[in-house]
Amino acid sequence: MQELPTNIWVDRQLTVFFVTHDVEEAVCLSDRIVFMSINPGGIIATYHVGPARPRHLDTISTPKFIMLQKQVLASIREGSRETIHAGLT
Repeated sequence: MQELPTNIWVDRQLTVFFVTHDVEEAVCLSDRIVFMSINPGGIIATYHVGPARPRHLDTISTPKFIMLQKQVLASIREGSRETIHAGLT
């Protein structure tokens, strides 16, 4: 699935706003990842992804990409904890 959007980007050089719940996919396809809160919908964190695209699929197994995936997942976990806590108070 990740190859199709990459090929479209290579062919057309378009700006794409892509929404996903798959962290690995976000890291593989994005130049920037924006993590938003649930309510109100605000930006919690922004992550800049490199190297430049197009990227090969083996890029996502590099230490830099694995670390970025861990950072994004940590933001998701923290956001989930805050949402649960806000619902209990």
